[in-house]
Amino acid sequence: MDPTNTNIDSNISSSNEGSHFFEGVEKLLEVWFSKKDKKTRNCDLRKIPRAELDALLEIVQCTIISERKNDIIDSYVLSESSMFITKNRFILKTCGTTTPLKCLSHLIGLVETYSGYNDIEDLYYSRKNYKRPELQRMPHRSFNEEAALLDELFPDGAAYCFGSVNRDCWYLYTLNPVLPAEVLRRVSSGGSLSDGQSDTESIESDGSENSDDSGIVAWLESGTRGLTECQDRDHTIEILMTNLDPELMKIFTKECSKTAAEATEVLKLVKF
Repeated sequence: MDPTNTNIDSNISSSNEGSHFFEGVEKLLEVWFSKKDKKTRNCDLRKIPRAELDALLEIVQCTIISERKNDIIDSYVLSESSMFITKNRFILKTCGTTTPLKCLSHLIGLVETYSGYNDIEDLYYSRKNYKRPELQRMPHRSFNEEAALLDELFPDGAAYCFGSVNRDCWYLYTLNPVLPAEVLRRVSSGGSLSDGQSDTESIESDGSENSDDSGIVAWLESGTRGLTECQDRDHTIEILMTNLDPELMKIFTKECSKTAAEATEVLKLVKF
C-alpha cells in the first residue's frame, strides 16, 4: 500500500464512488522565475496573453471566472479556486480533481516565450492529504506520484511530509532542501558545524563522506534562499477549515442567500 494514500476517511466502498463528493483540499503551486544573467528589468510574467492563460488552465481542468489587476498583481477567480501573477511569481491554487502539475511544462514554455525569464528561481508545491485520494486524476493520486513528476523536472527538488501519514498531514515539495535550524543558527553566528558530530551526520543526507564545514556552507550559500534572503522572504499562511456546521454553511447557498452580499450581511462579516 502506498502510505501517501492512507487516510482515515478513504476507506469508502467502491459502490459509493458514484455519489456526489467534492474534494475541498487545495493544491498550491508557486513558482518564482528569474533569468540566468540576472538582467530582469524588462521581464514580467504578466506579459503572457489571456488566451494563453485560458489554454494553460484547460490542462488544469478549470477556467477563469473573473479577474482584477493593479500595478502589483493580476488576480483571477477560477472555477476551482484562484490564480495570482506578479512580475516574477506565479501562484495557482486549485481544489477538486484539478491537475495543476500537468501544466507546469507548458507554463515554463509560456514564460520563456512571453515574459523574458528563462530560469526558475524557486518552486513550492504543497497540499493537505485528500479525503478521497482514489478520485483524483493522474498525477495527483498520491504524493509519491506528484513528487516523481516534479523530480523529472527538478533534479534538486526535495519532498517532505509534516504530520502523521495515516491522519491529517501536509505535503510539501520544494527546491533547495531546508537545513536543520541548528545548522542555520551556527552558520549565521559564524560558528562551526562540526562542534558536534551528530550535527554533521544529520545533514549528510546526500551520502557524502565529507564532514568538512566548507562544503555545507558552500551548498547553503549556493541556494536561492540564503540566510539573508530567507529572512526577507514573504510568508504564506494556510487557514484550513474542516468539519464546519452544516446549518451555518447553508447560508452560503442560494437556498438561504440570493447573493454573496446577503450572505456577508447575515453572517455579520462586514464587522471584521
